[in-house]
Amino acid sequence: MGLVVGRFDRIRLETGAHFLLIHRSGKDAAKGARGHSSLRAAVDTEIEVTDTPQGRCAAITKQRDLPTKGERIGFALQPVTLGQTKLGDAATTRVVGPSSAPEKAPKGKRMGEVEGAVVEFLAERKVGVKRAAVVEHFRDQYEKSSIYRAMRSLVTAGAIHEAAGMVCIAVAAN
Repeated sequence: MGLVVGRFDRIRLETGAHFLLIHRSGKDAAKGARGHSSLRAAVDTEIEVTDTPQGRCAAITKQRDLPTKGERIGFALQPVTLGQTKLGDAATTRVVGPSSAPEKAPKGKRMGEVEGAVVEFLAERKVGVKRAAVVEHFRDQYEKSSIYRAMRSLVTAGAIHEAAGMVCIAVAAN
């Protein structure tokens, strides 16, 4: 890893350019990025991007020369229609927009893929949705039992509310 870091530094010094390295955490995000410790040691600024039921956030987890460590910047992914596809469907994308940073989550279990998909689906709606409609929306992506299990865990975590067979997002992820 020392050789790799050395090559990054050489590119940066010879070009005078900024060098951005994108990395991921392991299965247990609380343990931080995986890999050799020399990688983190060589970094000047480390920003962790998280997606929780309460919202999305970019948090400065390491800052070598400035007092900004710990700052949290909230953001939302807002849908934008670009036009229509050849089949007449809407061609859409997402752009980053401002949002309040969610409260810092307590250490613990991270949201899974199905939970994240359900939260994103519900966050896009202004009113509650029948549980069966959520399952129907994801029928081609996830097993029915996985979707119901995800909704139960999100209710338990306080990320979504449930009443009379309807579910809605607990805190709007603007």
